[in-house]
Amino acid sequence: MGLDLYVGSLTRYFCGDWETALQKTARKKGLHYVNPEAREKEEELPAREEMHPLVLEWQQELNGKIKLTAPMAWDETPQSPYFTDQLHFQGHSSLLLWAAYYERKDLVRPKECVDDFNENEAYLSCSADDSKTEFAHLLKNTVCWLPADFAEPFAAMDACGAELRYGSTQKLIEELIWLNNQTWKAERADIERWRRLGLGQSCTLEEAAQYAMAVLLPLTEKSVEHKLVMRLDW
Repeated sequence: MGLDLYVGSLTRYFCGDWETALQKTARKKGLHYVNPEAREKEEELPAREEMHPLVLEWQQELNGKIKLTAPMAWDETPQSPYFTDQLHFQGHSSLLLWAAYYERKDLVRPKECVDDFNENEAYLSCSADDSKTEFAHLLKNTVCWLPADFAEPFAAMDACGAELRYGSTQKLIEELIWLNNQTWKAERADIERWRRLGLGQSCTLEEAAQYAMAVLLPLTEKSVEHKLVMRLDW
């Protein structure tokens, strides 16, 4: 099972009106790629005219529950763009651990990638509900990020009835830049090079974390720039 990162409208996401990075690459090469996990879901996908009003209604309900200085209003228009890239579970988990071990300096950061980060002491201590982590919007089990500025992630039902943890893309950018400045001090050209290098079959935890940073930071910036939702997709 892969892990992609999607930036776009929720209407487009729930209707399946988007391509993963692999699908887009295959189409440009004249090939046809079908995600085997997604094939089973195709018949269940709602139509745009059905999903769009549900998302708008959910957006209003969310604003009623989450009181901010300005209402959350991301782009749900049919002409809104979308962006995707492959984050990979190994890349995502390695970035989470890189941040967690930065905070837990009393623990020794592993050199190699960790198979099950959910059992890792550093990650568990930083992702706990009562933790005072500097990386709340990265580490606290967030699955979806909204282009709004709020202090703490929160849990809520999405427009299709699934409970998710929501973070702020503005805050996530701040956390990613802080993490980079405190550890790698990489310039933008370095981060772009990490993305071109990709995620090899044999890489260290640091290399996998750098790859994830190179995927996550630019797409988080796209979320803010275009006022679009960002979420993990597996």
